Amino acid sequence: MTTWYINADTGNDTTGDGSSGSPWKTISKAHGAASGGDTVVCQDSVAAYTFASQTFTKSLTIQGEQDDASGAVFDGALAAVRWQVNSNVDLVVSKITIENVKQYCLIGPSQNADNGSNICTNVVFKNIQVPSGNNLGVIGNINNSGSNPWTQRFAGCLFDSMSATVVGSAFIGANLDNDSHDIELVDCTVYMTDVGGQYFANVLETQFGQAQPSDLDIKNCIFYAGASMGWGSWSGGGTTTVTYTCFHNVSGSPAQTGNITSDPLFVDAANGDFRLRSSSPCINSGTLL
Repeated sequence: MTTWYINADTGNDTTGDGSSGSPWKTISKAHGAASGGDTVVCQDSVAAYTFASQTFTKSLTIQGEQDDASGAVFDGALAAVRWQVNSNVDLVVSKITIENVKQYCLIGPSQNADNGSNICTNVVFKNIQVPSGNNLGVIGNINNSGSNPWTQRFAGCLFDSMSATVVGSAFIGANLDNDSHDIELVDCTVYMTDVGGQYFANVLETQFGQAQPSDLDIKNCIFYAGASMGWGSWSGGGTTTVTYTCFHNVSGSPAQTGNITSDPLFVDAANGDFRLRSSSPCINSGTLL
């Protein structure tokens, strides 16, 4: 297994060799040169990396250098771009920021993909919009009729200034048509600023008649809506487990173990400070994992 490097400031896809001292510039170049199981390090850069559409055909780890994801920012310039993962591929993404994208299923399986996963840890997603004409979610799947399990896991991620303006759209939502598509959110904060889309979680499963339902598991999260917004439903026979989670301005939120409906009292969410004030009802309300 090899570690490769990219740098938005000094990287060059033509003259670089992917080393720490002579990095490439883009994920596309690194993906083409890497082998399955390799790691791509996104070095701290002043300039933003370009977030462009990429289909991953090999298992990779993509990671930034700063725990708060501030050193490696990928900007989509509000284009309809996404990272897709093919069958039998495991994509691990950590410590980067992805911002200004107008797309559904931002990181997830390509159509008909199965037996794979995308795992995001300490990733910041900022100003992500569901495009007009789509009622699919930022997290989810898209008309996928693969026949084997797929896993999406988000741990310690921040979703800042999410926007779902299309009626019927959702933050977590899609046509999850493959068998056993499992979505998990742990220790995540979701800050929805534009709530015209109505739902946080709204899923239609088994459109193509697949046999196994999909499951949603959420724990130790905060869902904050700038105005009243519905939770939605998880249809098609799958299991929804939502525990030790705080909801603010969310109607119909799951009344399961440890959940509360209170303002989490962020320090200054409008300016990107999602620390909790000392009086926050969310402090010590989670559970050990």
